[in-house]
Amino acid sequence: MDPNIEQKFEKMGARINIGENPVPNVRRSDQLEDSSLIVNVINDKKGQIFDIRYRGKVDISITDLQPDDRHLVLLAKLFDTNHPHQDPDKIKFLCGHDEREWFSCQLNDQSVTTVKSAKLSLRPDPVKHSHRKKNVKHKDRIKRKNEGSLRQGEWFFIPVDIGDPDMDVILRNEPLMISNARGGSKPHIAQYAFRKGGESVYVPQLPFSMMREDNIGNDERERLGAGLTEREKKKYFREHPKSKKWNWTHQIRNPEFYVKGTIRHPDHATLKLRQWHQVHMNREIRGKFNVFLD
Repeated sequence: MDPNIEQKFEKMGARINIGENPVPNVRRSDQLEDSSLIVNVINDKKGQIFDIRYRGKVDISITDLQPDDRHLVLLAKLFDTNHPHQDPDKIKFLCGHDEREWFSCQLNDQSVTTVKSAKLSLRPDPVKHSHRKKNVKHKDRIKRKNEGSLRQGEWFFIPVDIGDPDMDVILRNEPLMISNARGGSKPHIAQYAFRKGGESVYVPQLPFSMMREDNIGNDERERLGAGLTEREKKKYFREHPKSKKWNWTHQIRNPEFYVKGTIRHPDHATLKLRQWHQVHMNREIRGKFNVFLD
């Protein structure tokens, strides 16, 4: 464990707590139950604090710190004590301050070592394509606003040259939602939105506590949360007869999503979009079966 990790977080203006036990008087995240390590931002009596929880043998270090930018890249090595000679699993997080709040996100790209490369790695492919198409300079590609895209939190908005759809398909004050999102997260609200395309799926609307009673593991919960097609649902009914009694709702998975007008969120400055923009999530790791549901 890096002995200076607390000082490094302090250099970017943040507080940190690391340990195997919950912080006193702070509610423990449900995600911790099934993770070897988790990095969260929580609130205690003094305000926001980075809360790092781990189980087993874990080595945590900082690969890059940018105090002026208030960001750092955290590397965690997870060792298997049953196989001491086996190479550890490695996971990386970008921790920092975005407009008004501290945040942490797990990175997809294990080659990342710097804050800049971490930010670039979070761009989804359509955003990368838009930056190339608009000839956005490399130094500007990590900015929240450039010619190729706008960003608000984990959402990217790419300008598109399309006309207005029929009025009956335009939604007002529409939340931007992700399946398996962190509990209690506040949605971003689009003044105008419409969707098209996507895949028809069914999602059970049962508390996870009831699913635990039926011995459904975490991967299975995530898969159900991402929705089952009609064919998959019938197969699931055959394999799990009790599930026929669950409350299933029909939703659309991964539709094309377009927004216009204001995009509001209490943790971010309001965006004002004069034309339609297509919406994309960043490439933060959220779960195996993370999808965009309508």
